[in-house]
Formats: sequence, C-alpha cells, structure tokens
Amino acid sequence: MKTIKNIIAVSIVLSILLLGCQPASPPAPAAPTQAGAPAAQVTEAPQPVTITFWDGVGAPENEVFTKLVTQFNETNPDGITVNEVMLDWGTLYSKILLDYKAGNAPDVTTLQMTS
Repeated sequence: MKTIKNIIAVSIVLSILLLGCQPASPPAPAAPTQAGAPAAQVTEAPQPVTITFWDGVGAPENEVFTKLVTQFNETNPDGITVNEVMLDWGTLYSKILLDYKAGNAPDVTTLQMTS
C-alpha cells in the first residue's frame, strides 16, 4: 500500500512539473501603424523542449511511469518530450550527485521516501 501512495505522490509531482511546461499565452495584438493598419506580426514556431526524467522505481511499479511518459509524449502537441531514464536506486543516487555538481542534473527524478 505504501508503494502505491509513493507512486501516486510522484505522479502528481510529475504532472505538476509537466503542466508548467505549457506554452505561454499568445502575444497581444500589434499596435496600429500610422496608416491605421496593424503592424505585421512575426510568429515563431515554438522550440522543442526535452525534459529528462530519471526513474529509480523498479519493476513492476515503474511501468506506471513509463505509461504516463509514453502517453504524454504521444498526445502533447506543443513539442515537449519527456525522456525517461530508468536506473536502479544505487546508480541513481551516485549519478545524481555527480551530475548535479557537473551541472548536468535531470529536470525531474524520483526519490525514495523514508518513514
């Protein structure tokens, strides 16, 4: 039961982080030029965004995260992709310390909760 609560908690956090990646609202209309016609707007295509997600949760619980990531990647129209990297806990904890110090930490990671 505790594992299910942990999965739900991490899923909520991941969802909140992914919602924060939604594109900003469209820019306000351009002010009219002296002739009274609106100035031409230059719209740029949104740049693709990749979110790195380190998953230390082992089988079978990690299947939930993998399904969520796959569903998000398949249905997101905004050019945001989540790259899930599955690691065992020992590797994750060693790697995150080194990568954080080197400036290469993941955008999102799972961590174990102690009671």
